[in-house]
Amino acid sequence: WIEDHVRAVHKPRSLDWSVAMAAGSMSSVDLAIGMFLDPGDSVLVEEFTFLAAIDAFRAAGVRLVPVRGDKDGLMPSELQAALRAELEAGRPRPRALYVIPVGQNPLGTRLADARYDEIYDVCRQNGMSIIEDDAYFYQQHNANDNGDDGDLSAVAGLQGLGPRSFLSVDSEGLV
Repeated sequence: WIEDHVRAVHKPRSLDWSVAMAAGSMSSVDLAIGMFLDPGDSVLVEEFTFLAAIDAFRAAGVRLVPVRGDKDGLMPSELQAALRAELEAGRPRPRALYVIPVGQNPLGTRLADARYDEIYDVCRQNGMSIIEDDAYFYQQHNANDNGDDGDLSAVAGLQGLGPRSFLSVDSEGLV
């Protein structure tokens, strides 16, 4: 049932995907670290990100490379700049991007729809996995946030959720 739900909501483009159940967001992050990263690897992260994820990456011996964002979330140009800086410094290419696209913690931003494809392309071109920590995908608000608190049309419901996730643009099994 969970794969049917993910297929219906996220519509993954890659044929090579599956669902792994975890106890929660941090359990999922720990599993992703174990699957995709080794001690000494580096991971790109939003400049301000989930403190528990920072702790988990550090405990696993993974070096963090911060990437700037703005009111619309992670900036693709800054992702490219961070990658370039790593290579120019003679360090190995980071193995993954850790990103919280909806309800970014701690800033609360939502990644602009247009940025999903750009960020995905940067990761694809550089052979990096994307660790999408989308714990708040189902808690989005629609564009009617200026309505009265009792106005039920201000609640998105499944049909009103943002149209994107990195899983929805993943064509090569990177997410």
